[in-house]
Amino acid sequence: MKLFKGDWKGHEISVENSTSTEKVYLDGKLVAESKPGIRMSSEFLFDLPETDEKCFVVISGAGGSFTAGVCYCIIGTPLETEYDSKTKTYSAEFGGHKVEAVNKMTSVLLVDGEEVDREPKGLHFIGLRGSKADENGKRFLALFNGSAGAGLKVKCDVFGGAEIVRMRLYDKKGDEFVLNEKYDKHIKFSFEE
Repeated sequence: MKLFKGDWKGHEISVENSTSTEKVYLDGKLVAESKPGIRMSSEFLFDLPETDEKCFVVISGAGGSFTAGVCYCIIGTPLETEYDSKTKTYSAEFGGHKVEAVNKMTSVLLVDGEEVDREPKGLHFIGLRGSKADENGKRFLALFNGSAGAGLKVKCDVFGGAEIVRMRLYDKKGDEFVLNEKYDKHIKFSFEE
């Protein structure tokens, strides 16, 4: 079993990744769980208590895969998108801005027609594109997930007024969990540089 943990405004969000299910906990309380079975990724969307915020958690490499996988946690407003199959673009509006997430050989995020983030070179089955944070620490985010789509279509979730919760991987060693420092150094976001 693997454990991913992150903190948001004094709340702990943790995800257990085992061979049978994925479980999401908020401050130690179970808030979401996948059904048992084989899958490439699991997604969870739930309300954060006492706020207007929603939390979206995606774990790729779910179902106890042999790879470490990745776990993304986004807090913000999920946007309703329109998909244009000719341009492979997911479009949405939020706060007077037009947001476009394009997946043509590489993933790109545009805000008001201006490119704000592009996928680094290499083959990626899951990737997070984002804008720079505004004065309140909020940004636009687009999560492209090739392991969640039907067939070869990549699934894309777009968020406005969003924050990222850094999820750190802990591996089980005996009776305790130990931080996987290699994973910790590997997870970087180009839009934060």
